[in-house]
Amino acid sequence: MVDSLRRTLLPIALIASAGLALACHRTPSGGEHPDGGQAGGGGGDQAADGGEGRFCRRAWSKSAAIPEGPIVSKDSGAAWTGDRLLVWDSSREHAASYDPGTRRWTSFEDRFPGKRVRAAAGGQLLVVIEGQYPAPLSGLLVDARSGETRPFAAPRKVLLEPMRFGEALLFSGDSWAPSQSEDLLRFEPATDRWTEIEGPLPQARIQPTVVIGERLLLRWGGQDRQDQQIQLVDGSVIDVQTMRRRLLPQESGLGSRRYPMGSAHGTRVALWGGSGDQGQLRDGAIYELESDRWQPIPALPEDLASGDDWRGVVLGETHMLVWDLQRRIASYELASGRWSLTVLPESAWTHLPGLIRDESGRAIFIGDERYGLFDPVRGWCDRALPREAVGRFSLFRAWTGEGLLLWGGITNGRSGGCENHTGPQGCDPWMEHNAHGDGWLLER
Repeated sequence: MVDSLRRTLLPIALIASAGLALACHRTPSGGEHPDGGQAGGGGGDQAADGGEGRFCRRAWSKSAAIPEGPIVSKDSGAAWTGDRLLVWDSSREHAASYDPGTRRWTSFEDRFPGKRVRAAAGGQLLVVIEGQYPAPLSGLLVDARSGETRPFAAPRKVLLEPMRFGEALLFSGDSWAPSQSEDLLRFEPATDRWTEIEGPLPQARIQPTVVIGERLLLRWGGQDRQDQQIQLVDGSVIDVQTMRRRLLPQESGLGSRRYPMGSAHGTRVALWGGSGDQGQLRDGAIYELESDRWQPIPALPEDLASGDDWRGVVLGETHMLVWDLQRRIASYELASGRWSLTVLPESAWTHLPGLIRDESGRAIFIGDERYGLFDPVRGWCDRALPREAVGRFSLFRAWTGEGLLLWGGITNGRSGGCENHTGPQGCDPWMEHNAHGDGWLLER
């Protein structure tokens, strides 16, 4: 029971990567923008006149449908390899890849009987024999381009479920999930290379904030593993280049807080928000890997912080963004240390939006019916989602370097069980969920 609970504890914060845009809207302050126009105007799919309108029109030019592939399952997984989409059905022995250049699917069905696909990284599918820790881990690697397979085996006992770390996978060597464990092995599927993560160990903990970037993995805070009443205020960082762990400097200025949100960009990680003894916190700090130092983030000013419903953090090259369900985006300029606030139009989203980033760290929000790019200098641009994508949840989202890729997802089908219900107690009908195997590449 305890081991099961341990393995289900997930990281509090993870990082994705991607970006998007069209149709501009006025920020509360208006103002001049570098393109020569004024923040402004309109809604729908009509780009505003002036500089920001040109920004919107340049941002996205075309879209292409991804035809339905051989994987249509509620148990599907997906990964972007850098040049193609790799998908699999974790409940069956089946996988496939989609090449946007040829617009064709390649099926890998029946390549690995008796085994299940568990993960993907570095253009390789990881296919392992079903088993439970501490069973030996072995199986096949499947190349996403050629479909060729080759065997692999872990050098020692590890947990079955890995955590993706750039083009590699992190496995736990103990009974804790990789996000909670300090006994980690890094596996590069492209080279079949295993590396032990070495370095000083921090105090054992559960439910830390975990932030994964291209250059690092940072873990901070959480509760003492033996006494969960003790809130920890330290952590560790793993450098991708050296594959060594080091302890984070103590002087972060974060103090004691629970569940701060995190985001990484390059060699930096921002931790912001969370809760303390006096309620929700609205300050944070940025850690720089190369200097091994923290830089404080001042608190969001009271006049910008009405309500405490902040749901996400995005760190970019020049700004850090935080956002809430009321469609407010607070932008912190790293160079000047100043905060500003933008209120998006009501059409942006009504429920918790999906989020990815482009290569410069700009935030792309995927809402109920629209998707949009927020540029901290130029403002907000959005457009309607493809009609067939509206209403889907669990869509796979990736930034390809050329645009936004959306694939799969699930929609609610018919409900049943309540048609003839007349009792005083409410009825909770069952809902049929329909999986999808098609998608879209929205290019710029």
